[in-house]
Amino acid sequence: MAVDKAYSTSDPSTLFKHKYGKQSDATFNASNVILGRMKKNELFTGDSYIINNPMSFSGGVGNTLLPKTNVGKYENATITSKQAYAMLNVSREAIKAASDDAGSFVRLTKEPTKKALESFMRNESRQLFGDGSGILGRPLGTETAVTGLGTVASPYVVTFSTTNYANSFHDAYWEERDYVQYVSGMGTNPDNSGGVVESDLLEIVEVNPTSRKVYLVGTSAALAALVAGVLAVPATSGFCMQNSYQGDFTGLRAVANKSVLYDAGSTTQTLYGVALQRRWKMLVTTKSSDAITKPFLNDMMLTIDRRSGKTPNMIVCGYTQFGKVLNLSEDQKRYDLMPRDSKFATAQFAWQAVEYMSTKGAVPVVVERMVKDDEIWFLHDDFIEGYFRPGMAQWADEDGAIFSRIPGKDTYEARYCLYGEIFITPPFHGLLNGLAV
Repeated sequence: MAVDKAYSTSDPSTLFKHKYGKQSDATFNASNVILGRMKKNELFTGDSYIINNPMSFSGGVGNTLLPKTNVGKYENATITSKQAYAMLNVSREAIKAASDDAGSFVRLTKEPTKKALESFMRNESRQLFGDGSGILGRPLGTETAVTGLGTVASPYVVTFSTTNYANSFHDAYWEERDYVQYVSGMGTNPDNSGGVVESDLLEIVEVNPTSRKVYLVGTSAALAALVAGVLAVPATSGFCMQNSYQGDFTGLRAVANKSVLYDAGSTTQTLYGVALQRRWKMLVTTKSSDAITKPFLNDMMLTIDRRSGKTPNMIVCGYTQFGKVLNLSEDQKRYDLMPRDSKFATAQFAWQAVEYMSTKGAVPVVVERMVKDDEIWFLHDDFIEGYFRPGMAQWADEDGAIFSRIPGKDTYEARYCLYGEIFITPPFHGLLNGLAV
């Protein structure tokens, strides 16, 4: 098991200096528009929470004679609480050394907490577009064999496929300094269930998006065996975020995967305890590496509207498809014309937003880094709701202080916690995947 690392005077040493200087901005984006827009309920108390969902109309209709009536069909969805954390350790000496502007780029008690919160939100975004399993990626078993010793000088090098975007590799899921675990025995289950988690933690030390290689440091009997046998990670195995296997919040991909199985004839799929059925599934359309076109967008929006009576109010793309949508939407971009500078005979302009014109009006097209390269999501944020314990996400500071001393150590610890579940009502959303990248 890996040892927790604390901010100290030696690691990371870049927080300390002899003269004041400016710290560079982070080179990643941790924001998520959908998390900001979705409804949030902090009244989730007790063991579980039951949400009643109508699956049909009530009464009876007809002409000529009084109609025979029938009761409406309702299903109770049940959600149970899950736990999400961000944790931070800071040595007492480091706090003292970085306690004023003359001794640090930023106050140590401020900067690490800020970055811990950004990482927490990044992980929430991953879960929102995930399948609930915590799996970050599963190679296909046909890639380059695993190499390395798991040491700093010779990390394990795991190569992922250039295809199979649904389960293989998405660089936004992998971040240096995260800890992951090896999971084996998942078979071909699309929900990544049935696996066995190796207890040891592996630290991500490098991610190469171009070659789809992830470099890992730590102990792993499974990876060591693959290296010895000159084998690739099998298709039945993968990697999960530390201690998160089958513990993520329910995400959009979980709804999509179950909907695909139901459409293929499976009668055993359930979501929040409700059996998949016509009014309890998401629209999922898979293309065969076709380039995105406006008719594809129109078909998704109109089909969801016809099936559910509601038009999605957001179209969410990854950067690859967003660039392609931009090229399709020259006539629907909004432009800002900047005021002319009196000193120069020039003016500046830039596009402000891209919108799709739906049956209910303009719908924004949003870019989100956690969306994979070959897919576009069609969402209605009124039907994505977070049910959380009172107080929602907050620092565990029962004694009034964010940082608490770790017994027996000259180190302080801070924990950021969120307890609850994300509830997604399936028929109001859609996924278009398998697009050309």
